[in-house]
Amino acid sequence: FLMSRKSDSKLSQQQQQQQQAKRRPNSMDPRQLQRVQVTPEELQTDSFLRCMLFVSRVSLGGGMVSFATNSFMVLVAYASHGFWTEMAVRCYTSIFSLLIVGVELEQGWLIAHMPFVESWIVRGLCISFVGLMNMLFINGGQLGDNFDVWRQFVGYYLIGVGCVYTSLGLLCFNQLRQAAVTKIKRHKIMKEEVTHLTAQKMEIERLLADTESKLQDL
Repeated sequence: FLMSRKSDSKLSQQQQQQQQAKRRPNSMDPRQLQRVQVTPEELQTDSFLRCMLFVSRVSLGGGMVSFATNSFMVLVAYASHGFWTEMAVRCYTSIFSLLIVGVELEQGWLIAHMPFVESWIVRGLCISFVGLMNMLFINGGQLGDNFDVWRQFVGYYLIGVGCVYTSLGLLCFNQLRQAAVTKIKRHKIMKEEVTHLTAQKMEIERLLADTESKLQDL
């Protein structure tokens, strides 16, 4: 009876060790994962993350073009003593466009003050709103109809990007992207730990060799 109890306790200990070994890869410190930075080159290794990076770059380009267009419109309206209402709309649109650029560049301080943009549904709605603001006051002004066509193109472009972001958010693509990025971070941490352990092993072997040589000299 005592032998059976001992064998059962050994089996339970082995099972607990196996469960801990299985949980160990997923039990990394979240703060450690946040400190690890993933470069665009590392994102290119995954086809899914490559597609998500392309969407981000498309949105980044639209935000930069919108910022440049509306900043130019502010200068033109100020030089021609235009309507203050239009100037105010162009200023706000330039600021919102610059925020799009900052979010797509993943500026930590900006996302910390605007955590709602981490939701792709909300981000898509915000980008579409900026696209609508680009299409206000299109009336064939001093720059002519061609510039109004350009502003309409920028507006529809941002609305399209916003719809794509909202659709991807509804399909939980943001969660899939975060899971893929976390996987890359864990692999990176494990690789660094293996390198560190290998260096420690080599240092221990060197110390043992030095100790053995000193003992032989004695």
